[in-house]
Amino acid sequence: MENQLNTLNEIITLLDNQNNTDNSFKNKIHLYGTINYTRTQYLPQLSKQITENTQYDDIFFNYTSAESMILDLLSVIESDLIKNMDENNSYDTIKATKLITFTNKLLKILENILKTKNEEEKIDKKEYQTIMEQNTQTLFNLQKQFYTLIYDEKIDFRVK
Repeated sequence: MENQLNTLNEIITLLDNQNNTDNSFKNKIHLYGTINYTRTQYLPQLSKQITENTQYDDIFFNYTSAESMILDLLSVIESDLIKNMDENNSYDTIKATKLITFTNKLLKILENILKTKNEEEKIDKKEYQTIMEQNTQTLFNLQKQFYTLIYDEKIDFRVK
């Protein structure tokens, strides 16, 4: 799990860095690569490890909740990037920044869930339970923002 946590931390850092850079084609390609790797390689491998191992049963719900929102967000960002690069239009950096920032919030919660699980034996049971309940509540609170962000965007796109 340590390798997965290191990779997750690198993904978060890359997205943070790319979120604060210019609208150049080079930056779009780097962002696309990070998103594509995360969506098609990293998360499926991590998901397989968590779903096939009973020691992760207590984090399954939180993990899958965060992962499904992250995958949806990454798909929206990726499709916008591809459309933008194909049509050679300027990329809506305000929208991209909102989506990437929200994705990173979810990735950081996912990282916290995995770190806490990884250190479960070093943490008092009550503290572990409290941290996991806080993660559950945070994910629940973010779901409304997620649906507003994603579905309002899809509705806006369909109206145009």
